[in-house]
Amino acid sequence: MNFNHIIGVGISKKTFDVALWQHTTKDSTAHHSFTNNSKGYKQLTAWLKKENIALNQILICLENTGLYHRALVAFLQAQQAYVWVENAVEIKWSMGLQRGKTDIVDAQRIALYAFKNQDKA
Repeated sequence: MNFNHIIGVGISKKTFDVALWQHTTKDSTAHHSFTNNSKGYKQLTAWLKKENIALNQILICLENTGLYHRALVAFLQAQQAYVWVENAVEIKWSMGLQRGKTDIVDAQRIALYAFKNQDKA
């Protein structure tokens, strides 16, 4: 299944950053930061609705971060979203040597990984 929209999520204890990629542009078109709690999860769905994207039309990819990603994944699955939790090392190795690391850059790299490898989802 090919998705027209892909979201990469960089997640930490307090916040998560998302980068939205569209199939037609092959480039990050939008990004946003949310708190890593139920309020932030609801803000994410509101933001997607504002972007005219339904949760069941996108692939959401995030790194396995142990405890930090579990509540978000449970929320998204309850909303019928396609969620792909990938090993962080797999994403890192796929990118080769990379310089610079910010939360937004991480989210963009995860989205790019998901875009290139969505057949593995």
